[in-house]
Amino acid sequence: MSPVLPHAPDNVRWTHLTPEVLASDQGDELRRQIERFDPLDHDAGAAMAGWLRAVADGSEEPKDETHLVSAGDELLGFIAAESGTVDFSRRAWPIVELWAKIRERTPQPALLLGAIARSASATDSGFGHVLFDYAVGVALSNAAVAVLMMPDNDSVAEMWRDRYGLRAMSDPGSPGLLWFPTSPKPEQNWP
Repeated sequence: MSPVLPHAPDNVRWTHLTPEVLASDQGDELRRQIERFDPLDHDAGAAMAGWLRAVADGSEEPKDETHLVSAGDELLGFIAAESGTVDFSRRAWPIVELWAKIRERTPQPALLLGAIARSASATDSGFGHVLFDYAVGVALSNAAVAVLMMPDNDSVAEMWRDRYGLRAMSDPGSPGLLWFPTSPKPEQNWP
């Protein structure tokens, strides 16, 4: 039995968007969905939708982890992320947690979340959690120790900390960077 996700319609379909998928029989339908996509009414949503349209028309390449979620012929939202590595310092994580996670100070696999957008007309408030949870799943499938994101401004950073539990990375080399661990330390449960 599949788990029931809050705020997600029953007929949800996820698509890993690649140039090969866009060139396939499925590509025309995805391009129609992308063209009709109506993001939330803010500058970041419009910019993310514009980037996705550029991917659909071939003028931009998708990120290596671009995933669309649809129901029927409606694009509900998408995430765009890239796999990479991050150097965690002692300033980045509390010392006890750092030692529990990282025995050697070597770059660790991470997922950098560049875009997450939901449809204003086809989703309810809270659907962003479905998208973020999916991004965490992508990170886990890539053996990433964290999901990272660089918010555009302080109010966006506050939203990510309050709604999704991201933490500020208190490393002077990465001002403004937020992170979310993909697995909790043994004595803590994450939202």
